[in-house]
Amino acid sequence: MRSVGELALHIADGRVDWFRRMDAPLSAALWEEIDQRLGFSTLDAVSLCSWLDRTWAMVAATLNQWSVKDLCESYRHSYQGKDFAVSKQWTLWRIMSHDIHHGGQLSEMLACQGIIPFELTHLGGHLTEPPLWSQSQKISLPQT
Repeated sequence: MRSVGELALHIADGRVDWFRRMDAPLSAALWEEIDQRLGFSTLDAVSLCSWLDRTWAMVAATLNQWSVKDLCESYRHSYQGKDFAVSKQWTLWRIMSHDIHHGGQLSEMLACQGIIPFELTHLGGHLTEPPLWSQSQKISLPQT
């Protein structure tokens, strides 16, 4: 029901919207940019990719700055007349599942147009290459 561009913008905007609720690093500046921008829905492909990159940089900065203990903290989130105690961990998963769901839609929409996203196909769905295995990483399981 959305174009590729609308879907990409929806993914990026979802990141900013939820991360600003947690007062996550870089989120306030990105939220302010959304508020000030007119015609935001008419961005070209390069601008949309840049917006996705910048919002992912916000996610990465958050993960680099917060500890596991920080993830247990909750904040107040009002929705449909109720106040919820939402943990930062819940919000991170919410955004990851949002990205996964809509990223799959994007991949399908692009494939229908003959555009095969290399990272989501030839790399087996991995956007980054995992570290190489070394014998020192071997995990010994207890004998039963």
